[in-house]
Amino acid sequence: ASAHHMSSSSSSSSAPAGPSGSGAPAPRPLQYTLRSRAGMQSFATTPAAGDWGAKLETLHSGDSRIFEYNKIGTLLACVNQDAIIIYKANSGVVHRVIPRAGVHVVAFSPRSSYLVTWERLTAEANENKDNLIIWDIDKPEPVPLTKFTHKIYSPESWPPIKWTDDEVLSGRLVPGEVQVFLGAKLAAVVKRVKLPYVATFAWAPGPAPYKIAVFAPEHKSNPARVQVMTYPELGVVTASKSFFKADEAILRWNSTATAVLVQTSTDVDKTGKSYYGETLLWYVSADGSFTENIVLKKEGPIHDVCWSPLGKEFIVTYGFMPAQSTMFDLKARPVVDFGEAARNTIRWSPDGKIVCIGGFGNLQGSMDFWDVKNAAKIGVAEAHCAAICEWAPDSRHFIAAVISPRIRVDNGYKIIRFDGTLVFEAPVSELYQVSWQPAHAGAYPNAPLPAALKDAAKAPGSPALAASPAAVPAKPAAPSKYVPPHMKHRMAEASASPDVLHKDTNAQVKRYTADTPKASYPPGYYDDEDYEDDKKKKGKGKKKPAAQKKPEPEVEQITQEVEAVEVSSTPADPQKRIKALQKKLRQVEALQQKKATGAALNADELSKLATLQSIRDEIKTLGG
Repeated sequence: ASAHHMSSSSSSSSAPAGPSGSGAPAPRPLQYTLRSRAGMQSFATTPAAGDWGAKLETLHSGDSRIFEYNKIGTLLACVNQDAIIIYKANSGVVHRVIPRAGVHVVAFSPRSSYLVTWERLTAEANENKDNLIIWDIDKPEPVPLTKFTHKIYSPESWPPIKWTDDEVLSGRLVPGEVQVFLGAKLAAVVKRVKLPYVATFAWAPGPAPYKIAVFAPEHKSNPARVQVMTYPELGVVTASKSFFKADEAILRWNSTATAVLVQTSTDVDKTGKSYYGETLLWYVSADGSFTENIVLKKEGPIHDVCWSPLGKEFIVTYGFMPAQSTMFDLKARPVVDFGEAARNTIRWSPDGKIVCIGGFGNLQGSMDFWDVKNAAKIGVAEAHCAAICEWAPDSRHFIAAVISPRIRVDNGYKIIRFDGTLVFEAPVSELYQVSWQPAHAGAYPNAPLPAALKDAAKAPGSPALAASPAAVPAKPAAPSKYVPPHMKHRMAEASASPDVLHKDTNAQVKRYTADTPKASYPPGYYDDEDYEDDKKKKGKGKKKPAAQKKPEPEVEQITQEVEAVEVSSTPADPQKRIKALQKKLRQVEALQQKKATGAALNADELSKLATLQSIRDEIKTLGG
């Protein structure tokens, strides 16, 4: 397959020397790997040289089912039909070989001491048991440390064994609890986090003290709950939040481990506004000092949520298309609105200075690149039908790929600079996977953005203004069609243009200030800040009827006088009056018997009981 800007192949991954006589170190090359029908192939490039298609011949495999980099990009695991080969990513030298056939997916532990593998349950391969294996790959000959039976693989919850960043602790979800182990010593449970119907958990990033967040969905009449605890006191809850409308949840910690975002979803939207259920977002601080429902100003689903790598803010893309994207601070207050557009994906650059907000999947693949600090759009690009999109570790290049089997034609990838410039494009027949080689923090210089970009974002003809609604000529309104009454409220949001979902409808950026009023809760919103307290207080917050409140002496005296006047008033027909008094007498005598049994009477009942003698006297006067 031909490729634009492709240079000659290279067989070495070492960085080229710097300019002659300059003494400056050569720029660190970028590496990316792809997997296609032809197998796995890695490429190394120096962006300044533009050799984006330079192959690494030492990192090539014709038989590859999947590949996986470790967290810092030093190792590359390639899963073949009969074995797992772990390469040293920079040199292509084989590091470890695990002879195991039928492996479906793999994952490195945070410090690459262990490798988790999963294979389908079959009678021939694993006797329908022990298909999840943890391997010790620190040893020259990897050995299985522990095996579990794990029936279903889910990309959202992979891997089922989760470690802290330093691998001191690990956790595994089992029915009703999270089992905590010391590192890879998975034969002995050291702690248990018990929560009925617990469905997912996540360790906070960083070193000790180790924090863990757990989530349990709502069950029958009980609300869903998220709890945060700190090891080793896992029985002490430091933060907790209860809420409804939560069948599933995704837990997202920020990089500083001070807060976790809980994105909840339901299978069914009872309002009927969305086929895909209902989504909500909750903010929970790790110390329990602040919990908040993130109130979003546009109705509709939450498409994506992403923390900044610096952990100080997060962006949410939400609402019916065209969706709204808003950045919030650590107090869950909106900071910047990026406008409305057909977007559903958020990708922060590793240095946190740029964010790409794109529309992928069933959208057209449009991307906006934003200078976060100045809330300025610095570039736009398109990658039609792309399903993979991620930043390079240098925070200056972005890759987008169209892959099989989702789309079986026009497979390939693009490499785009952060200002929207296309620097490389290559078609690949039956492309399945593509990924940048990760790098540890500080591997690339943390250079400021060019000042020219900030000025260009405000200039005529800039990317930010190019997508302005004024630049798109208005189309004549389509002929009116019959709309059922129950659909009118939804059709009112749509434009007459048939491609409304693929146009930016608002390129204006809104910055929030301290004086900006906070979004109000929607009508009918119920905030159960503490569900247990809410149940205890149920009924206490209701106002009691006036009769339940003991009247002041003066009021009681006036009430008795009024009732006495009422009782003593004689109607025109004495017999009717006698019948009414006899009925009232029976009621008052029943109260008298109730008091005799020791039952407590309220103020209203006591006042009625005080009229007993006056009723009898009036009946006697009337001859009853």
